[in-house]
Amino acid sequence: MNGTALRCDGCGQPASSEHVARRLQRLEWTTRYRPVHIGTLLLGAVAPQKDSEFIYSLASAWDGEARILLAATGIAPEGKSAETTLAEFQRQGFFLTHVLECTDGRWRT
Repeated sequence: MNGTALRCDGCGQPASSEHVARRLQRLEWTTRYRPVHIGTLLLGAVAPQKDSEFIYSLASAWDGEARILLAATGIAPEGKSAETTLAEFQRQGFFLTHVLECTDGRWRT
């Protein structure tokens, strides 16, 4: 299948296989830490481009949006593994999603 025939489910635009693979990777990360009971839905405008800024990645050190989000929810990641930190985020009932999930930069101005 060529890239023009492939459409991304996140943005609806024609997408390369790399674009779709990145979208699926982030979906996998997000659903891995989805809480059973969502108490607070956090909504972002556009998913960050860098994995280290995406809260559900297993980045060794979060920056940008992820760091701000952890601070806002009162979760200190220092001295904890990414999995422990994300499990705490989940136990507290937080769930983050973005209006625009694609991160390839096409929609940024």
